[in-house]
Amino acid sequence: MQEMTLNKVNDENSRLQSTDELVDVLKDLNDKINDKKQTLAPVIKELRPMRQKCQDLQLEYYQRQQAYDAMAAGLETSAATVDNECQDITKQVHALESNQYFMECQLEVLKARQQVLDKEVNLYVAQESADDKSDSILHQVQSQLNAQQTEKERLKQQQMDFRKNETQHRKQLKMWTDLKTLLAIKQRCLTRDRERNAINEYAINSRPDHLVL
Repeated sequence: MQEMTLNKVNDENSRLQSTDELVDVLKDLNDKINDKKQTLAPVIKELRPMRQKCQDLQLEYYQRQQAYDAMAAGLETSAATVDNECQDITKQVHALESNQYFMECQLEVLKARQQVLDKEVNLYVAQESADDKSDSILHQVQSQLNAQQTEKERLKQQQMDFRKNETQHRKQLKMWTDLKTLLAIKQRCLTRDRERNAINEYAINSRPDHLVL
């Protein structure tokens, strides 16, 4: 019994000793924490405005990012509009170039015609000889018209002559047709006469016991 009491007393002393040690450790830790707080207090004081500044900078960044995104979208839309306008202008330029080329060609044609016209006018205004005017287009066209008129009159006269002689031609054609028919009939008659003569000759030269048709 006494031994058990001694053990309890020893355990209690050990517990008390451990508690004192823990108290000392905690006190030491609190002292260290307080020292650290005192050391870090100026740093924390300096960090507070820096933290506020960081928040302000972050807010400014977000605002500028939104402004940039809006500006980029607007620029993209403007770029697409400008690109479409450039394409339209390019098409208009090509069309104008084509029209210019066509008009230049027409102008060259008109210049050539003007040169021919000037030459014609000079030939007739100068009152030169007929031989000199033979090279003019008007003279050539007039000669062609005269030739066509002559040919037209010749064909017209030929047509009148043909109509005039048409009756005689028809009579001649009928006469030749009748002659052809008559010759055909005569040919058939001659053929038939030759066949009869052949039959009669056969009958004369045949023996009496043969049948004669």
